[in-house]
Amino acid sequence: TRETETVYTKINNYEIIISEDISLNGELLVTGDSSMNGHLYVTNDVSFDSKLFVFDDVSFNHNLYVGNITTLNSSLHVSGDASFNSQLMVEGDVSMNSKLSVADDVSMNKDVFVGNDIRIVANMSIGGEMVQF
Repeated sequence: TRETETVYTKINNYEIIISEDISLNGELLVTGDSSMNGHLYVTNDVSFDSKLFVFDDVSFNHNLYVGNITTLNSSLHVSGDASFNSQLMVEGDVSMNSKLSVADDVSMNKDVFVGNDIRIVANMSIGGEMVQF
């Protein structure tokens, strides 16, 4: 048989203080708040049945999948490429500090103002009058 030595155990007012490691071979059910004053390492999936609030930075070292709408209440900074596989809707102004390349048709449903020269390398069709300022 295996010998067991109790190093320090105090049971008082339903409190248990264990001064060494503890192993549980079943479930741990806690009905009140829980505090862990160190790291928490989890080997498998984690499920939360409600919201998760984090009060400092969060690092994900792999992919992030979101199954529904994502709302950011501040800026989004992307250090690499950003891919949108569907529409991109922007409610305010859009500023681009470099070139804009478009692989297909462009539709603009209002006036277009160009602050410098326009170069057209192929044919140009004008459906209305050409007015000079």
